[in-house]
Amino acid sequence: MHDTPLQICGLAVKEKGKYHRLPDSIIDKVNANVTVMATYPVGGRVRFRTNSPCILIRYSVGNAKYGHDGFGYIGTSGVDCYVDGTFRGGRSWGADCYADVSFKGDRAWGYASQTVEVRIQKQKCMQDVEIYLPALNTLVYLEVGVEEGADVTDPSPFAFEHPFVYYGSSITQGAFATRPGLSYVALTARKMGADFYNLGFANGARGEPIMAEYIASLPMSLFVMDYDHNAPSAEHLKKTHFCFYQTVREKQPALPILMLSKPDFDGNLIDDCHEKNAARRTVILETYRRAKEYGDTKVWFIDGQTFYGDCDRDDCTTDNIHPNDLGFYRMAEKMLPVMQEIFSSM
Repeated sequence: MHDTPLQICGLAVKEKGKYHRLPDSIIDKVNANVTVMATYPVGGRVRFRTNSPCILIRYSVGNAKYGHDGFGYIGTSGVDCYVDGTFRGGRSWGADCYADVSFKGDRAWGYASQTVEVRIQKQKCMQDVEIYLPALNTLVYLEVGVEEGADVTDPSPFAFEHPFVYYGSSITQGAFATRPGLSYVALTARKMGADFYNLGFANGARGEPIMAEYIASLPMSLFVMDYDHNAPSAEHLKKTHFCFYQTVREKQPALPILMLSKPDFDGNLIDDCHEKNAARRTVILETYRRAKEYGDTKVWFIDGQTFYGDCDRDDCTTDNIHPNDLGFYRMAEKMLPVMQEIFSSM
């Protein structure tokens, strides 16, 4: 084991036994779902650079769930390991990169006393290692090991000075990606070479002023505003959306802001679902248009109805709501050209 400090990214609180996405100062002042979900380290990553041909990740989680509805146990409680930006954890990827996952203790997932070990094989040269933390479980303990005598240094710098910040629903959080590195948030930030904060909260992103003020206080290179899905109604969205944008814009006048409407536009095609989602999209479009009318040149909008494309849209979700891996991939495909445009114009 090495004593060299590892870089922990994407978390507001990062100390032994406490890996939270919101600081203690506000975690109890938001709605109950956010208070709980903020203790899950989704978006948290451990980064370093090493020439060790073997990486050992040993960790335990605090929730005794094996899975959560359509969210499998690897998606809720697993870790992902990327080496030089390529996935190297959890599956066989040929002779030069194999991850052997072993379980100690009861097979029921997630008791705090259970320790999970993930062993990663990589090339014997200096490479960047990035470990994604669990998406829907608390992290109780984390230990990372390398071979005796291996070098461990700081990771390569990000392409942007400050992180990208994403605020939204369970979809933003990454439900139901099969593993943490496959959410649209992780996909887009990784492809852009950016650090990121995932502030997706299942059934908790409601555009509250305290969240707007907190997000406005964060140093960031891009803000992705994606809470349409959790706003209780179009009326609620209308009361909060422009105000949320305004709070962030007043604090950060030059910050690029990307607004999204919900990807599950089609829904179950019942209860006038299409009309209701169109009304919600209109609210977000109105925020975007008002911002442009006021002279804001740093705002962009993506229509969530376009995320899944025209081919096999029904294959892009797990439950007609949450994207599966294909859905998240198509979201990222749609977002990346816009993100590239944002930074090419600066």
